[in-house]
Amino acid sequence: MRQNQKILNLLAVSKSITLVFVLLQTACSASASNTGTAERALRSPQKSKVSSFDSETASEEAAAIKNPVADMTSEENSLGIAATPRPDLSGEKVPSDVEANDLITKDLGKSSSNSGIIYVDIRHLAKNAVGTQDLDTFRFGLAKLLNSLSLNPKIISLNPVDPAETIFRVNLADYTLAKGWRVIMNEKNARANTMQVGGATVVKGDWLVFAASRPEVYALVMNLSSTVQGFENQLKPDYNKAVYINSLESSVAFYGRVSQRIPLEIGGKPGGYYWRSYDMVGKAQQDAAFANPKSLRYVTVPALVAGEFFYSLPNGMQGYYVSGFAFQNRLDAQVFVATDHRRPQDGVTNCVIKNGKGCGFVLNGESCMTCHANGINNPGKIVGVSGAATADTVTDILAQDRQRFVDALKEMGYGDPVSMAEPIQDTLTAFKSRTGNKDKRVQAGELEGSGMTVGVGPLLSR
Repeated sequence: MRQNQKILNLLAVSKSITLVFVLLQTACSASASNTGTAERALRSPQKSKVSSFDSETASEEAAAIKNPVADMTSEENSLGIAATPRPDLSGEKVPSDVEANDLITKDLGKSSSNSGIIYVDIRHLAKNAVGTQDLDTFRFGLAKLLNSLSLNPKIISLNPVDPAETIFRVNLADYTLAKGWRVIMNEKNARANTMQVGGATVVKGDWLVFAASRPEVYALVMNLSSTVQGFENQLKPDYNKAVYINSLESSVAFYGRVSQRIPLEIGGKPGGYYWRSYDMVGKAQQDAAFANPKSLRYVTVPALVAGEFFYSLPNGMQGYYVSGFAFQNRLDAQVFVATDHRRPQDGVTNCVIKNGKGCGFVLNGESCMTCHANGINNPGKIVGVSGAATADTVTDILAQDRQRFVDALKEMGYGDPVSMAEPIQDTLTAFKSRTGNKDKRVQAGELEGSGMTVGVGPLLSR
């Protein structure tokens, strides 16, 4: 049955793919050639509250909506739970290999069962033999990564086995990773970054963060559906409660986008949410979408609407999903829709953020985790709000969703995340620097990723 469903999903996507390949060749001129098609595809009998797009409306809406991040004082930005003070590790010695092996063997011996227990080692990232305070960014990156894969309703803190906090005991079941671990260990760099000590698997922490954030690994670990329909069938968002925000700018998308937000209760911490962006190719599609955002979930392939999705996990963290023009699961966003300035190694030259360094592909997993350092980012240049909210309430919604995520980060115990650099990005940089891994990728195929799972959904118990 599952295999049949998988085939049906792929066939459904494939019907639209032939047309997509033709359109890819002329995507850069889509605003001129597809104007009529886009407007027809986005037209719906039911009118949106934002019935048209004009500069006067844009100015009024933009003035009414505050930036929930930039407008916060440092005191307001720290609301929610308090950040836990860190211990002083300045005098702690990094264990030698012999000492590390002894620590791991003794710790493993305390368990009645060794099943699902691994150890994560970051000693190789220490700059000095004594004093390991500077490793906090890597500890935080590891904790954030593991909790971003977890369906546990609670944030799980790292469990060090040494005073210097350089070796951590990880119970995979705590992060609901008992099955997903096999996928992570199939990443091509696994053998060079793992070893066995006294019957225990020991992995290097920077490699673990790198491996689990690869889009092909992340999609399988999170059990992402092959289609948006299957994805939403599991999440069950109530579109009657949807809010639509039209914005002209984004740090990743070339054109304006419509951001849709629906409250989502998934167990665990209250106040869950489901955000879905509709990313257009061309100004004609953008303006038609702004005029009727409610119709976007029904558009057909000629409208060239891709998407990025952020959904609450029970522990307060976020899961991610990327879709193509046929609403199929993708490993990355099409390069003429969105780019990631954090990946210049991919060699893309036409970039959303033009910093002279080039850019790369928006990868599900890595790009989403590192871009959304503190949860939901504020839409750029908001020019319209419709659905179950007003301009006055959008600021509160953004701040509420952001706070849910920031509070989860604080629970990990590495200080106030708002004032810190994004730790997964720093850990990825450390891995690439240590190993010489250039991590240069090519654009994924249209069906690459859509056939990875059978579509049982992201929140199915692992």
